[in-house]
Amino acid sequence: MDDNDQTAIVRADVLDRMSSSGNIDKMLGPANQKFRHEPVSISGISFVSSLWLFLILAVSGALIVSFVFPSWATVSSVRINRDLIVQDVYIGLFWYCRDDSNGTQQCERYGDDASDSLAPASLSDVQAFFAACVIYGAGCVLLLVSFIFGLFAYLKPRIGGVSMFLVTFFVQLIAVVLLITGLLIFPIGFDSNFAKQFCSQEHAGVYNKGACDLGWAYFMAMLATAVSMYLPSLAIFSMNISDGVTAYVCC
Repeated sequence: MDDNDQTAIVRADVLDRMSSSGNIDKMLGPANQKFRHEPVSISGISFVSSLWLFLILAVSGALIVSFVFPSWATVSSVRINRDLIVQDVYIGLFWYCRDDSNGTQQCERYGDDASDSLAPASLSDVQAFFAACVIYGAGCVLLLVSFIFGLFAYLKPRIGGVSMFLVTFFVQLIAVVLLITGLLIFPIGFDSNFAKQFCSQEHAGVYNKGACDLGWAYFMAMLATAVSMYLPSLAIFSMNISDGVTAYVCC
């Protein structure tokens, strides 16, 4: 063994002793500690994850309310024919309501026979509304499911080595895509004969609401969907905090 080999062995032995005693950290100072990615907690509870769970619950509630109420499109005081004047019409995802000249409100599901001379809302005619209902509704269900996964992540971040935050991330990502798709499909329904009798035969069409107006339920759905787009990012951020990726010993 030559002198170089002996020198290398001595240096390695010295470094090992200094590392075990913590002297290297003292020598390198805060610059070394800054890049030590050591988890400081195995819990999923943090400010970010708490905010994340609250937003999931709040957004899910807003989505369900917008899904149920038939105020995605509205029109007031429309004359269907010489003998029939409808005061207010509320078009939703799976049903619609209208007020007759006597102020009586009647609500019917798509696919039911109209009780008067209105054009029937057959499923073959309102395919866009029905498709939006199914896709948007699936997004609402998935977001609710993500809340359950979020609770597991909040209490036990990893199960079997799999991050529950990551599982929730994918569920929420799919939910957001479905919600956006449902919102984009709904205005296509203005081209149906059912919608045109209220929104103008001449002007209503695909992405053209004619005489109708978008209702508060549609705007609530848009706002809730916009907020839901931040949920997958918060899931990843919460996972990083739980794993200690953004938490350092020095801080």
